[in-house]
Amino acid sequence: MDTGYIPEISTTVPPTSNKAYTITCLNCWTNFQLQKANISVSRQQRYLNKPMQETDIKHSFAPIITKNASILILGSIPGDKSIAENEYYAHPRNRFWNLLARLTGNEPADKYTEKIKILTENGISLWDVAERAVRKGSMDSSIKEYAVNDIDGLLTGNPSIKIVIFNGKTAERFYDSNFSRRSNIEYRTMPSTSPANAAYNMERLADKWKIITQYTKPAK
Repeated sequence: MDTGYIPEISTTVPPTSNKAYTITCLNCWTNFQLQKANISVSRQQRYLNKPMQETDIKHSFAPIITKNASILILGSIPGDKSIAENEYYAHPRNRFWNLLARLTGNEPADKYTEKIKILTENGISLWDVAERAVRKGSMDSSIKEYAVNDIDGLLTGNPSIKIVIFNGKTAERFYDSNFSRRSNIEYRTMPSTSPANAAYNMERLADKWKIITQYTKPAK
């Protein structure tokens, strides 16, 4: 009997062994799960047709690919401030750029072009695991559905990458739910540089993230 109750439904896409599973319609996977939950057709339609603000659908940026990069840093998906500025890690209280500057022996950069230069001069590429997501606000915990970028394609096309660093546990979870880890690449999950991760000050972040200094190198 349909009691009108909609159960909590996981909207993580199913894992695959060799390549990304990209959802072209964010409701498709949810629809499949609703059917599995034996919810009536009328209730399925009420669930799937819930009003959604256009601003709740967030998109990632193109990757920043450094020639002969040895490091790939993966986030989850840009926050609202980053989307508004069209820049990675644009929130003024996100420690990402200042942390990289510190670990690579650079002064903190103000201009975005100077921040990107820190990546390119140290063999670091940058992207997000999610290509788009349904999320109110900027918190990873608010992500309801997502589709992934072609991380496998990036790694295949850039064989110089030796380590993948996840900027926070959400990026790691999204990756492991959709891709297989490669035996020739090291994977490390770092504490998020987000201001929401108040448990880590800059000193603690630098201590955890210092592994990148073993891989940073001038791009050729």
